[in-house]
Amino acid sequence: MKLLVPKEKAIKIISQRVLDLNSMNFNPKAWQDRTVLDLQEIFPIGSTQWLQVSQIRFDTYVSSEKSKVLNEAKETARQLLLTYIDFIENYSETSTQKTIIVDDNYQLKYINLLSEWNKLVPGYNQLLENEKVLRNEILSKEKEIENTNQEIQRIQDNTIPFDKLTFSKLIKAIFNMPVAQIIVFFGIIISLIGGSFALGKTFQENASNAEQYEIKKERDDLRKETLSLENEIRRLKQINKGSDSLLIK
Repeated sequence: MKLLVPKEKAIKIISQRVLDLNSMNFNPKAWQDRTVLDLQEIFPIGSTQWLQVSQIRFDTYVSSEKSKVLNEAKETARQLLLTYIDFIENYSETSTQKTIIVDDNYQLKYINLLSEWNKLVPGYNQLLENEKVLRNEILSKEKEIENTNQEIQRIQDNTIPFDKLTFSKLIKAIFNMPVAQIIVFFGIIISLIGGSFALGKTFQENASNAEQYEIKKERDDLRKETLSLENEIRRLKQINKGSDSLLIK
């Protein structure tokens, strides 16, 4: 419970209401209303101190009992107010102790958090360094990609579709290439020409050899056929001679 006014002021107000109970011109209704208002100003909403005081009965319908009821009501009111003062005194001490404990707890938590932070700082710094390295790598890769795209675009610009290829465009494309590439290009062309010549020569030699082989084979076949015909002619001649001999007889 948190008081709405400082402790010293609250005790002073309630102590004054206690003294007012012994006043010569004591007015129960006025005192009760004033005390209820004071208690409502001292204790927070939801407190029952003012309600306890408001329920005290200082008067009665029995005339012979009026003085007794008044004195008992005053004593009840005095006891209640003194109890409130004791409560404020004790509450204030307890509140102070709680504040000290809370402060100690916050100090301990601060020390623990500071220790955790000191543990995290090296890792955090390492993360920052890793981020820096990764950022540099990303920039390097982006530069490589940019150079690659530029090279692709240059190749596309220097590439001529076959359906639109002309001798002048071919010469222009060749001389737009870097010197090293021109040298390599002509080296390749010379190699292709030399290779084509050697290949043609080899093909021609192979064709000539094949032709000579076919001629030789054909010649051998003709020789075989000639021998066969000669043998057949000799055989026929022998048969013919035999026929002539029979006729003469």
